[in-house]
Amino acid sequence: VVGFLQLAGVQVSVIGDGPGGIVARTVSMIVNEAVDLIGRGEASAEDVEVAMLLGTGYPSGPLEWDSRAGVDVLSVLRELHDYCPTGRYRRSPAFSRVRQARQDARIS
Repeated sequence: VVGFLQLAGVQVSVIGDGPGGIVARTVSMIVNEAVDLIGRGEASAEDVEVAMLLGTGYPSGPLEWDSRAGVDVLSVLRELHDYCPTGRYRRSPAFSRVRQARQDARIS
């Protein structure tokens, strides 16, 4: 397949196997960055959701993905960090706090 695509003039990048797969890894990193932004007080949860909806055209924001995407973000981040312990995949220190605040807001 790679050779066929290259003959057709398509630039091909082969991505090696790793924890989480490409989609789960990408979703987990986006959710983690959103949570980190909120945890640092640089934006509210609502601001992050609206910015991602309007700025990227995604059908939902990263915090909604965390709630309903079926990806265990914390497990994916943990596996990625174990696989590549450079700090790139470190879990945001605010993750548990932001997630709990969102759950509490949905309950009340």
